Amino acid sequence: MKEIHGRQLQTAKVKVIARQYFWRLNLDKDIEFYRRSCSACLHASKAPEKAELIKFKEAIFSVECVYSDTVQHKKRNYILAIDGYSCSSEVAEMQKINSDATVVKSQEIFARFGLLRMIFSDNGRQFTSDEFQVL
Repeated sequence: MKEIHGRQLQTAKVKVIARQYFWRLNLDKDIEFYRRSCSACLHASKAPEKAELIKFKEAIFSVECVYSDTVQHKKRNYILAIDGYSCSSEVAEMQKINSDATVVKSQEIFARFGLLRMIFSDNGRQFTSDEFQVL
């Protein structure tokens, strides 16, 4: 393992080379553990590129734009909606995170917020579905 690791290759390449010479139970897990515990590997590994921040147009009035997403916390599903103007938020528990349930809960939330012009989301399937587009 030390000999293969000494080349400072990526983990996937180390696994391929190791499999060419020997096999043992949990070989991949052992290689991953070895790489995570190596200070040289940790220092040399590339940090992920930072995502470009997007500046959204600031809302001029309430419910002009709403930011929405679905989340899971402690095995429970929720939909979150945040008003872009007042930053007030609304959270509703959902039994399932699918398009139909998202449409129903969104309608309930938007009935309290009022009609909105724009909704921003992470483009998850529940927000890009045909059912949600009709909303």
